[in-house]
Amino acid sequence: MMIDISVENIASFEAIKFSSFIMYIDGSVNACGKNDVGQLGDGTNDDKILTEVMLNEIVRLVGAGPSSESAFFVTADEAMYGTGLNLRGNLGIGDFENRNVPTRVKFTEQVLTGAVSPSEDHTIAFGLAEGSLSPTISPTPAPTYLITLSPTRESSNFFFWGASDSLGQGSGEDLTEPLYVDDDAIYASAGSSYTLIVLQDGSVLAGGFIESKDNYQGHLGLGGIVITGANDLKQILNVFDVNDALADAPAFDMAFAGVERDPESGVIHTVLLDRQGNAYSAGSNGKGQLCLGDDEDRFIPAQ
Repeated sequence: MMIDISVENIASFEAIKFSSFIMYIDGSVNACGKNDVGQLGDGTNDDKILTEVMLNEIVRLVGAGPSSESAFFVTADEAMYGTGLNLRGNLGIGDFENRNVPTRVKFTEQVLTGAVSPSEDHTIAFGLAEGSLSPTISPTPAPTYLITLSPTRESSNFFFWGASDSLGQGSGEDLTEPLYVDDDAIYASAGSSYTLIVLQDGSVLAGGFIESKDNYQGHLGLGGIVITGANDLKQILNVFDVNDALADAPAFDMAFAGVERDPESGVIHTVLLDRQGNAYSAGSNGKGQLCLGDDEDRFIPAQ
């Protein structure tokens, strides 16, 4: 079956685990794919070749992630709505019930959202809050050394909701509403039970839940300092450079948290991009996915 979609009217195309979303320049959104937990947001739980997201608002941003079965929509009036899986509070709407229509995320302040990154069990977002907020937990430990490169982007308020152990908070309960964490983030990425945060000074924090050290293959990029269970956010201090020499971590610009396709396998990898355009990767490498010329796992990011 051929579906006629005018390419010139498409503003963006986003995808979650088994579903896709097309946002048009008029702010409307179509969706297609798997819909068993309501992730298409069309008021049903039936898989669709193409359907319309039930949101009578102009959408300017769609939040999606490769491991997620939830999707988010930020409207022109800066409201955020979520639909789909909500088992761990993923949607940030105050409960643990799945939704098949977009439901408003419960921010306590108006937030001008810059990005939303949902995963299979938690969601992170950053933007600028119009009110004054006090961090509940701070992801900004005192660095072991200082990165002297001047920041290239303004920092934003960082928010988190869903599985608290994916932020390294092992003793906390799952969060059903957004938690304001810190105001120093310029980029963040939610992966399978872990989180990466790039701070304004270029440092990267990594933390999350590890099912077993026996299966862990290095995706946090922290070397050997990890435990089974929740790992607090820690700064990635070192990398291997292009000559395979251990070096101080450079100032980073972006971070990409990966997906564990087979539960409890430990097969996950991470990619980091520094401010000079160099890429670094860590984690599972059994298929050569780190692009380092071999199939050895890396516990410290390598260029």
